[in-house]
Amino acid sequence: MSVRAKYALSAVLLLTAAVIVGVGLRKGITARRETASRGPRTHREISGVAGLQIDANELRATAVTPHLEYKITGRENVLWCATFQMAWNEACDLLGGPIQCRGATEMAGILNKRMVTREALDAASYMAMAGWTTGDSNDIRLRIRRELERKFEGAASPELLSRLDPLPPGWWAAYAYLFKELPFQWAFLRMRQGLRFAGRDVESFGIWQLLSDQENEVKAASQVLVYDHKSPDDFILELKTQSESDRLILAKVAPRRTLAETVSSVQDRVARSKPGAVEECSDVLIPVLDFDILRNYAELCPPIDMALQQIRFRLDERGAMLKSEGLMAASRVDTNLVFDKPFLVMLQRKDAAQPYFALWVANAELLVPSGQRE
Repeated sequence: MSVRAKYALSAVLLLTAAVIVGVGLRKGITARRETASRGPRTHREISGVAGLQIDANELRATAVTPHLEYKITGRENVLWCATFQMAWNEACDLLGGPIQCRGATEMAGILNKRMVTREALDAASYMAMAGWTTGDSNDIRLRIRRELERKFEGAASPELLSRLDPLPPGWWAAYAYLFKELPFQWAFLRMRQGLRFAGRDVESFGIWQLLSDQENEVKAASQVLVYDHKSPDDFILELKTQSESDRLILAKVAPRRTLAETVSSVQDRVARSKPGAVEECSDVLIPVLDFDILRNYAELCPPIDMALQQIRFRLDERGAMLKSEGLMAASRVDTNLVFDKPFLVMLQRKDAAQPYFALWVANAELLVPSGQRE
C-alpha cells in the first residue's frame, strides 16, 4: 500500500476512533458513577469471560505444568503459573519438610525443590497460606478468606476456594491466589485482518506500518523495546505497561530443552543487550490470548486428595491480566517411614537418663540379606 493510501486509511481510522472515543467517554462517565456508588470492581469483573474457558484435560496440544522443568517438545504449548508452587511451598512448611508419598510422580520431586519462591512476586499481588480444617475460628478456610478480604479490599474473586468447604475437621489445605492487571498507557490497534499462526487465522493487535507523523502509533510504539534482534524469527520484545515493577516480555526464539532453560536463555539475552526502538514503517503484530484453564493434578501424589490450579490470562491491545489460584488438600499425611538410610536403634527404660543399648546402622554389614528367611 502506498504512503498516500496509508494516510487516507489512517484518516478514516482516526475519525472512527474519535467517534468511538466520544461514545466511550460518555459510557466511561456512566461507568465511573456506577463504580463510585457500589465500590471498586472485583477481579472477576476485571477479568471478564474468557474467549476460551476449558478444562485442561480437553486440550489436545497444550500442557499445563506446575513447574518450569517441563520439557518442550514438538508443537505443544506449555503453560505455567507460580500459584501451585506457592501453595506447595506453604504445604511443605506446614508439614515440616518436602512432601513425600508413595506413588509420587517426578512432578512432586521437582516441586519439592522449591525453585520458585515468594521472591518471584510482590506482596500486594498474591497471598499463600496453609493450615488445618478445625471447624472453629482458627479454621484455615476462614483464615484464607479473611486474608483475601484484607489484602485485596474485597475485590478478590476466588473460584476454587469453595472446593474446601465440604471438608471435615482434620484435613490440611494449602492455597494461593494471584491477581495482576498490567494495562498499557497507550492502547495498541486491534487488527481487522487475522494473523496467520501455525496454519490458522488468529486475532492480533499491535502497530501496522509505523509512521512518525501518526501520533497514536508513535505513542503505542514508545511502549515497545526491541532486544537482541537477530532475524525476523529471532528477537525479543518488552511491552512497557503502567506497572514500574513488572515486565511483559515476548520472545520469538528457538526453544531450549525445558521451559526453565528457555526462560533463562531469554533473560540472559535481555540482560546482555540494549533495547532499541521500533523502526519506521515496521509492523508489530502480536496474537491475542484470552483463556481460562482449570488443571487437576490428580496424578501428582496419591495421598493428596485435591490438587487444582486455575489460570485466567488475557493479553490484548489494552494490556495483560493474570488471575490464578492453586489449591491442595489431604485427609492424611503419608510420612514414608522407611529406614533406607543410616539410622539409630536404641533401648532405654522410661525412667532412665541413659539407654542400655544403642546401635548406629550406617551400612548393611549387620543387616539380614534378602532371601535368607525360610
